[in-house]
Amino acid sequence: MKRILVVKGSPRAGGNTDLLADKAIEGVLSKGGLVIEILLRNESIKPCIACESCSDENIDCIIEDDMKKFYKSIEEADGIILASPVYWFNMSGQMKLFIDRWFSVYMKNELFLENKQAGIIMTYADEDAFSSGAVNAFRTFQDIFNHCGGEIAGIVHATAGESGEIATNDETLSKAFELGKKMAQ
Repeated sequence: MKRILVVKGSPRAGGNTDLLADKAIEGVLSKGGLVIEILLRNESIKPCIACESCSDENIDCIIEDDMKKFYKSIEEADGIILASPVYWFNMSGQMKLFIDRWFSVYMKNELFLENKQAGIIMTYADEDAFSSGAVNAFRTFQDIFNHCGGEIAGIVHATAGESGEIATNDETLSKAFELGKKMAQ
């Protein structure tokens, strides 16, 4: 059974990003996978302060916040689905804070994403991935996973400006479901 970590990076509950992530979760479950879900909007995650205390092999991240409870889930996951709306030409601030805090894991093991797949889900209000800036987030996710030994299993993205609008986009919902299935196989 594959353990898939699903990280929802939208501050809006039940919005387009959540709907696509939920469809991916359905796909994971349809293949017998186990889902661990993180709702970043409900967590208090502080920014990395670049203290580099984590470069000492005996010291983990010194920041006391909700991120501490997620390190084990990242380590144990077979795959990670990162779902974020595009805000100001990139991933949401909540998602960026979460990913920046991976630095302390990276300091212990540069290939901490080795043998892990990533699924990327993005929604944006603009016409396409280029004018919206989603491509900036795609490249960031690709670079992180490539650098740390993982790989991108798939990217699902779509235009959806109004909250819940994605619910009428059967093609994109199907792609999200298929991404979840692929991650669980």
